[in-house]
Amino acid sequence: MNKETEDAKLLNPLQRNSLSTTFSVLEEMLCAIEQELMLGYCQGVMFQVTDDIPNKEEILKRISVGRMRIDALKKQFSLEKRVKEASRECLGKLSYGWEILEGAKAKYLKGYGAVAEGLAEVLDPRIDEVITIVDGIRDIINGCGSEDGGERHD
Repeated sequence: MNKETEDAKLLNPLQRNSLSTTFSVLEEMLCAIEQELMLGYCQGVMFQVTDDIPNKEEILKRISVGRMRIDALKKQFSLEKRVKEASRECLGKLSYGWEILEGAKAKYLKGYGAVAEGLAEVLDPRIDEVITIVDGIRDIINGCGSEDGGERHD
């Protein structure tokens, strides 16, 4: 019996699952950081990330070492690799986006002060337009929508 098999027996299935999840989440974070360092930061119309990170090469080296350590732990304790579908990842993010859009409607802004009369009639339809786009993206991912982003072409 090799050392890896012996060490794997030290964990019960729930502990093994917990460690698999922990290292999977950590590796996803490292991967996201690596992509941003290598490809640059996504910029939007409503947000900007300023690149103030020094010594990117050193960070990338440490990420690589971290991945090697995670791989060694995976082998040592027979940890399970998580397989995720990109569609589920995207749908989860879009569902969250839909939720925050609904929460931005005029009736929910009263928690920040009095809501001006007529705001709902002006703001909510515009938010609904964005929700329609989000729904269109979700439909495309689910394989049941057009690829025009939910926009109408009358």
